[in-house]
Amino acid sequence: MITKNNIFIKLFIILFLPIILYANISGIVFQDIPVNPQTLNTYGIKDSNELGVKGITVTAYPENISTTTDSNGSWSLNTSKDSRIEFSNFPSYLKESSHGGINNSSVQFVTNNSTNITFGLHDPNDYSHTKNPLYVNNIQQNGTHIGSNLLALHSVHYQSKGLNSDYEDNNSNQGIGESPLLNINNSLYLDDIGSVWGKAYQKNKKRLFVSSMLQRHIGLANTLSDIYVIDYSSGKQDQLLGHFSLQGKTPNNLGAIPIDLGTINREISSGSNYQLSDNPLIPNIDFDAYSKVGKVSYGGIDVDHNENTLWLINLKQKGLISIDVSGDFNSLSTAKTNQYLIESLPNVPVCTNGQLRPWGLKIHKDKGYIGLICDGSTTNPDNPYRSRNDLHAYIISFNLNTPQLGFTNILNFKLNYPRQLRRWYAWEDNYVDTTRAYNGQIYSQPILSDIEFDEKGNMYLAFMDRYATQIRTGNLKAILNTTELEATHVYGDILKACNNNGVYEIEGTGNCFQTLRANKISLGISEFFNDIDGGRNRESSLGSLALLVGSNQILNTMVDPHPEETSGTNNNTYWFTQGVHTLSTTNGSIENWYSHAYTLGNGLNAKGNGLGDIELITKAAPIEIGDRIWFDSNSNGIQDSDEEGIEDVNISLLCDNTIVAIAQTNNMGTYIFSNDPHTTSTKSHIYNISHLTENNNNNCYIHIPNTNGKNKQVQLNTKIMTKNNLGEGINKNLNDSNGIIDNNHSKIILLPSDIPIAGYNNHSLDIGFQPQILYTLGDTVWLDSNKDGLFDSNESTVSGVTVSLFTNASCTGTAT
Repeated sequence: MITKNNIFIKLFIILFLPIILYANISGIVFQDIPVNPQTLNTYGIKDSNELGVKGITVTAYPENISTTTDSNGSWSLNTSKDSRIEFSNFPSYLKESSHGGINNSSVQFVTNNSTNITFGLHDPNDYSHTKNPLYVNNIQQNGTHIGSNLLALHSVHYQSKGLNSDYEDNNSNQGIGESPLLNINNSLYLDDIGSVWGKAYQKNKKRLFVSSMLQRHIGLANTLSDIYVIDYSSGKQDQLLGHFSLQGKTPNNLGAIPIDLGTINREISSGSNYQLSDNPLIPNIDFDAYSKVGKVSYGGIDVDHNENTLWLINLKQKGLISIDVSGDFNSLSTAKTNQYLIESLPNVPVCTNGQLRPWGLKIHKDKGYIGLICDGSTTNPDNPYRSRNDLHAYIISFNLNTPQLGFTNILNFKLNYPRQLRRWYAWEDNYVDTTRAYNGQIYSQPILSDIEFDEKGNMYLAFMDRYATQIRTGNLKAILNTTELEATHVYGDILKACNNNGVYEIEGTGNCFQTLRANKISLGISEFFNDIDGGRNRESSLGSLALLVGSNQILNTMVDPHPEETSGTNNNTYWFTQGVHTLSTTNGSIENWYSHAYTLGNGLNAKGNGLGDIELITKAAPIEIGDRIWFDSNSNGIQDSDEEGIEDVNISLLCDNTIVAIAQTNNMGTYIFSNDPHTTSTKSHIYNISHLTENNNNNCYIHIPNTNGKNKQVQLNTKIMTKNNLGEGINKNLNDSNGIIDNNHSKIILLPSDIPIAGYNNHSLDIGFQPQILYTLGDTVWLDSNKDGLFDSNESTVSGVTVSLFTNASCTGTAT
């Protein structure tokens, strides 16, 4: 008996059978990151903390159907047969990740009904070959630094812990922490670079840019406008290559408006109110510097994702500067330089009762980010305490290619939020009476000095205390002809801003929760990060951050970074040290600490701002080239979905006409050449090729020997090279053949644009071989006695006649 239910089931099967037969293929496009969180990830393979990439185009051939990845990086297509999958339309900052031993390539050949097709992209800026890279910081010392024997830069490892063993602690015990790494023959001392702050590491050229900074009482090695370049070729600080200045330089884009980074009067002729001493133990007034802190010289600096442009903040003109740093050191002083005056560009924030003060700068993905504050400096000028309600923080972004088009407002919030001892104060240019400062030492004025992002897009903000940069314990007050000493305690901050589907929320608002309640000090103040120092003072941040992507941690420069005693009492063993906290980005807790120096005495900054910007020193991402040698069975010059790779083909990499590597294709026809020194080679994947560099500086090319003539490779014996540079679809270069004939061999020419930057992996260098069709040509030579052109039965053959075969320019066959 047929029921309604039976009819429904049968109709369902008939109607939906095609969907079952034409099964989906699906997968995910993800972004590779270096660590997870304290173990190394494998590039090219999706690890558990790696997130999907939205908006990547996925196309399946031969059916030529496409889709784009969703917010999780997921995609699916309805196909009826095996397919060639192509991935395209990447953001400019993302590059194809390494092969990973699993054919991580923008072209993949998949069987129908495959459901776990992965493709990895990566940001070369995030790359680290180790979970314990170096980072670099600098210390500050009173006076001119002339004759100083203190190291200017401290390069130590990420996981370093304890007090630098070059120093004793507050109880005269020798530190047991790592001593800074350096080249003993090229040590860099404070009188070589003086007062500096900003740092940007150019991975591809292994050099560090360090920018000058005005800090009261701290001498400059040259001028406010100088930028120092330090060589890290050996993996540690090697030598000072030199310095160059931008003062007075006319930008390429601003015509007659020269760059001006300001001046500072420290001339001997101006007298003791202005000059500094060569002896770091002699106090000074340094009167002119007090009002100029945060207003002259440079703020933050950073290198863009292509490693060719250095970006800087000009504090004097409130300008955004870009310099072409693609050349060698000698080219830097004359390199193309642009400046964009921030306040003249569209969509700049409006500052009420004060002035905009830029400092923080971060290049992230394909954008630049600037941190600014409205300084509240004109709020009720007759009130010495002034209202903090006009203090405001802003994060704005700009397009790296077109900064002149202006800004996008990313985040803004008031700086009147509660803090442990004192809230933020408006900027003061006249000396602050110590009766107005907490305990005579704390009168915090904000500078939004540093910005970092994690792999989830969460943003981290560091605030420098301007007052602790104007004042130094043991020095003289900013009063003409005074003999009164001053003291300070830094009181900066670190805040988290959560990425809520592309909208940023500062901690304590929306869904951006604060995890810590400061109940030990009975103030009931909530915040995300535990930025408490060994003296139980919160907000002891010095204003600089560094983040190893994927680590779930952030480095934050601190005064007295050592932890409290377990009893909650003061731990005075390491008082008067300066270094870093390693903070959890998951719950804000302290996970490690390191102190660069004991800072009481020797002219160091005690508990004022005594360190600079912190920068990770990581190797440039590897370069990888190669892909596939395949059998073009239909001779159309296109890698069709049903065409297989050719195994055991010998293939070489030649650089400057010398063989530097030899590979043999695997069972998928794949081969890889890479300069990655940290991966083990196989027969088809050859690593640690140092000749392979960005822009193909060593004139490398791919060589397939014996593809023609009598000595053909066995695997190619019945094949000839197919047509080149054809391909199909919108990305023909991904699926065509790139080979050209080179006498009895074949080769692929490698252009500078094929590997333009470190971390650029080019998996589109393919060669196809089609079937070799054999023709027989010949007949009989006879004596045509009746001259009729026909071989008659009574006519005889002629032996011993020489027969020759000639070719013309259009002949592509081989005579045998």
